Amino acid sequence: MFLRITVEIVLAIALLYPAFMFWQLRKRKRFWKQAVRNRAFLKGLIFSRESLANPPSDLLPYVRTPPKEGGYMWNLKMLFDADKLAIRKLSIRYTVIVAIVVASAFVGPTFLAISIVLFFLAAIVPISPAARSDASENIFTIGLILHKWRLENAADCDQFIEQAHGLLPVYEAVKHADAYDAFRTGKQIWNDVTLTGGSPEFRETKKKEALRYFDQAIANGYDTSEVFSLRGSCLKDLGFYFDALEDYNKAIQKQPNRAIANNYFMRSIIKDSLFDFEGSVADLKEAIRLSKLDNRASRPAPLDHILH
Repeated sequence: MFLRITVEIVLAIALLYPAFMFWQLRKRKRFWKQAVRNRAFLKGLIFSRESLANPPSDLLPYVRTPPKEGGYMWNLKMLFDADKLAIRKLSIRYTVIVAIVVASAFVGPTFLAISIVLFFLAAIVPISPAARSDASENIFTIGLILHKWRLENAADCDQFIEQAHGLLPVYEAVKHADAYDAFRTGKQIWNDVTLTGGSPEFRETKKKEALRYFDQAIANGYDTSEVFSLRGSCLKDLGFYFDALEDYNKAIQKQPNRAIANNYFMRSIIKDSLFDFEGSVADLKEAIRLSKLDNRASRPAPLDHILH
C-alpha cells in the first residue's frame, strides 16, 4: 500500500506541469482570439509608428524583405508556422498526461480519480504572464508585417485584408499608429512655426506642411477634437475660412475635455472673417462663459474650507 501511495504521489507531481501547460496553451489560444478583436487592446499594443519602426531584434527575421513570388504573405506564413511548431513541441507533453493517467489506472481506481481531479484542477490557474506576453508578441509581429507591407504597397495590403477579415482590427491598429504619428509630427511643426519667427513665406510653407500631416492623420482614422482644432487653425491662417469653420464645428461636436473655450474663441474669429457677426458674438460669449468655469474649477480651495 505504501508503495502504491508513493507511486501515485510521484505520478501526481509528474502530472502537474504537463497539465498546467495543456490548459495554458488553450488559454493562450483563447486570449489571442479575444485580443485580436479588441481594438482598445490593439491600440495600446501597437501604439505608435515609432514602436513599429524600431521592433525588438528577435522579431526582425519576420519583417525582412520577402521573396517576390510570395510577398508579405510569406512573412505571415513563416510567423504562423513558427507559432504552430512551438505549440506542437509543447503538445508532446500531452503524451505524458495520457501515460500518467493510464499508469494511475493500473495503480487503482482511486488513484486514477486523483489524477483526473488534479488534471482539471490545473485548469483553474489563470493564464500566465508568459502565455499572455507570448500571444501579445505574436499579434504585435503581425502588426509589424502589415505595417511594412502597407508602407511598400498599401493597395496590395488592403486587398489582402479584405480577404483576411480576422486581421482587420490589427490592420486598423497599424493605421491608427501611423495616423497618430502623422498627428504628432504635424503638431510639432505647428508648435514650432507658431512659437518661432521666420519670413511669411517660410511660415506659410511650414503651415502647409503641418496641414498635410493633419490631413493624413484624419484620413487614417485619427479624428480627435485636437486634430480638427489644429487643422482648423492651419486652414484659417492659410485663408480657407469655410474649411476651417467646418473643422472647428467638428472639434466642438466631439466635446473635448480641455481647450473647449479656445475652440469657441477660434470659431468666433473665423465667423467674424466670414461676416457672421451674430454667430461670432455668440461664440465669443460662450468662450468667456467656459473660460470662467475653467478658472473656477482650477482655483485653489479657500483656506477655511481646507481647515474644516
